[in-house]
Amino acid sequence: MPAAHPILTQKQCVDYSFMEIKDVRDIMMNKSESETDDANKDTKRGNQPSNSVLEVPPASQDEENSIHKLSNIKSLKLNSNEIKSLVPLYQCLNHVIKSPSVIQWVDLSNNIIESVPLSFEHFDKLSILYLHGNKITEIKAISGLSSMKNLTNLTLHGNPIENHKHYRNYILHLLPNLTKLDFSIITKQNKEDSRTWENVYRKKLARKK
Repeated sequence: MPAAHPILTQKQCVDYSFMEIKDVRDIMMNKSESETDDANKDTKRGNQPSNSVLEVPPASQDEENSIHKLSNIKSLKLNSNEIKSLVPLYQCLNHVIKSPSVIQWVDLSNNIIESVPLSFEHFDKLSILYLHGNKITEIKAISGLSSMKNLTNLTLHGNPIENHKHYRNYILHLLPNLTKLDFSIITKQNKEDSRTWENVYRKKLARKK
């Protein structure tokens, strides 16, 4: 596929939405407009840039200090693409963004994502995560989010998982610090109901861990 060129906004956000991205490794194709220009120059000289990235090499020290890396990024939009796997996402972002761990908002809605990898714990400042409109079917597919203590706003509606009998209670059990789920504010009563549910299903929950 063509290289994914990010759009930078004035709100410290990098936008890869609606770019027909199927593999998150495609975001490494171009780090900035200046690098895109360099690639175009190479093409004119007869050096064809690769359109596919098969592996995610570790970032070198030079890359870590590269002036071409996007800085002060707090938000990431990858919504409305065709992404299925998020496994290499953090590692890929480390090639194009300075300190991706400080990202606070990630929009991954309207893709074909089936699970959230444990590597998401590296986004330790993340407070807002949009995952609605994907293909997540099982509760255990999002268990990796349990370590994200700063996550307060999560969306999962439009996934098969929302048809789970105890969907809302289980999410509140998994992420007790949430203040909003599926764009609905979590009330004090919601939390009390969740705690009651936890007591009833305590043994079953222990088996899920």
